Amino acid sequence: MPSQLTTFVHLVDTEGQIVAQGDAPPCDGRYPTTAWAADEHFIDEYELSIPADIPQNSYHILVGLYDPRDGVRLPLEDGSDHVRLGQAISVR
Repeated sequence: MPSQLTTFVHLVDTEGQIVAQGDAPPCDGRYPTTAWAADEHFIDEYELSIPADIPQNSYHILVGLYDPRDGVRLPLEDGSDHVRLGQAISVR
């Protein structure tokens, strides 16, 4: 990739509002996107701090990449700007 992008990991409620997030360069900055090879796979872990007063509800985790210089997200082939991981998470 031509520029160094930042990863975002968002926990969102049913209305899409962010309730927790973790934004950081991939692998804590040790493996920038400018060094990535095509079709490469690796593990990149993130930790989210969930607010103690979070309402009981269903939530989703969204992930994606953006350019930290202007905040523009990297578009995917389907036109979206993030991937929703798995099924909803229930907080009780």
